Amino acid sequence: SHLFPNELLQTLFGNLPRMFFLQDQYALLGLLFYIATGKTLFENTGRLLPEIVMAAQKTRLKNQTPADLFKHASWVFWNSAVQEYQGKLAMHQKILNTQVIRIPENAAQLLKEEIVVTQKDLLDRIHFLLNSQHTLNNSSIIDALNRASGSAIRRQREKIEKEEDPDADPELRERKIQFLSTLENLKTTRETIDRIKADFPTLRFDDLLTLLFCIILGFMYRENWIDRIPPILPAADSTPVKFLHPDRE
Repeated sequence: SHLFPNELLQTLFGNLPRMFFLQDQYALLGLLFYIATGKTLFENTGRLLPEIVMAAQKTRLKNQTPADLFKHASWVFWNSAVQEYQGKLAMHQKILNTQVIRIPENAAQLLKEEIVVTQKDLLDRIHFLLNSQHTLNNSSIIDALNRASGSAIRRQREKIEKEEDPDADPELRERKIQFLSTLENLKTTRETIDRIKADFPTLRFDDLLTLLFCIILGFMYRENWIDRIPPILPAADSTPVKFLHPDRE
């Protein structure tokens, strides 16, 4: 974020102070991981920064706007961060899920406020996504998608990805997968936060890290910036919900 002017960041995020606050939380996440494991959390993701600097310097020569570069860099950065986060947590699972921490009162209050803001923002984006799809012209379909869990949507996405229909429109298929991936990502993030906040303020160390990561990712990555599959956190399996395909009446 420091590689781009504040005016651009304000335009993109709409809340510059919160963006910088959550950038500090990203650093805190890395520090907490190091305290628990003695290892660096986002080592590979950090190596992307020099490449972003070089890309920013070349932007003027390729008729790209700084906003376009930031949106693309955001997708690259957070995809790397999600993959690295999942891998490092799995690698150190025995250490992280056996340590329990009680969050101090002042920090707990701060996190509670962040949870409320994040959950409302994610819910608003879910509703916007559902209502912006031209194929979802049936209220029962929208209602089913709205009620479906992240796991149910993941299963639907995987089903479409495995389908082999020679007569299917590949462009329409990709749009379906991208739509379901985006919806899955938003719902999974909300569900993960809901699960963890139930044990608040005493949390396993891995849950504390995941809570922070979901809050950061939920604000920093915007699914409407770029037409690509978003970085997706793994969804926990839950009770199946009756699910209607977006393009079926």
